[in-house]
Amino acid sequence: MFSSLKIGLVLVMMAGAGGGYLYVQKLQKDKEDLSKRLGKHDIGNLAENKPKLVERIINGASKSAARCVEIASGSPMTEEELNGTPNRECPGFWATP
Repeated sequence: MFSSLKIGLVLVMMAGAGGGYLYVQKLQKDKEDLSKRLGKHDIGNLAENKPKLVERIINGASKSAARCVEIASGSPMTEEELNGTPNRECPGFWATP
């Protein structure tokens, strides 16, 4: 009886480790994508020369990222989100046609 319980616990632990591994792989891919996107521009120089532009871009991306967290936390999508274009910060939440 206890051996089957031990086997069950080991299987649950292995499943958790596998899920953690996949999560880390996704995070690493996201980090690489972000590095590529940010590496194309000298944000410091751009911010000095066009601070309002950078402020608008950063604020918009922050708002989009916050909405992604809301959706991931269980908030329902609005009609506009369901019928419109995907959020650039989390396009995986939208079904692809």
